[in-house]
This record gives sequence, C-alpha cells and structure tokens, in this order.
Amino acid sequence: MLEVIAVIVIVAILLAVAVSRVVSTQNISALTEADVLKMHLRYAQLRA
Repeated sequence: MLEVIAVIVIVAILLAVAVSRVVSTQNISALTEADVLKMHLRYAQLRA
C-alpha cells in the first residue's frame, strides 16, 4: 500500500513540473507575440 502512495506522489510531482513548463512556455510565447504587435503598431504610427 505504501508503494502505491509513493508512486502516486512521484507521478503527481512529475505532472506538476511538466504542466508548469508548458504554461511558462505559452506565457513567453504570448509575451513575444505582444512585443511584435507593439513594434508593428509603432512602425505604422511612424509611417503615418
């Protein structure tokens, strides 16, 4: 019984690490896209 609980805890920890990496990657991607959009808007303002 103790072994089953230990395996569940280890799997939960690994899952938490994997989810946090995916979420942080998506956040970085969204921030990068926002920066690119800002640069395009500034360029359009300068050209107007």
